[in-house]
Amino acid sequence: MSTTLAVTVPHNAATCTLIVRLWPERGDEGRVVWRGSIDVVQTGERRYFQSLEALPELIRQAVEEHNR
Repeated sequence: MSTTLAVTVPHNAATCTLIVRLWPERGDEGRVVWRGSIDVVQTGERRYFQSLEALPELIRQAVEEHNR
């Protein structure tokens, strides 16, 4: 399942554009575990994560690094 959310914002140097991709995988005992990646559009950097709980921290890191 894919969901697209389009939001129009003014583009300026302070904008940090992120692309988040999520996909389900079978984990231990056949349970569905969500994995994903986050791309920082301005740098082309891609980071992977193995739980949804890790996503907020990766977003925070990407924004802080972008603002340096």
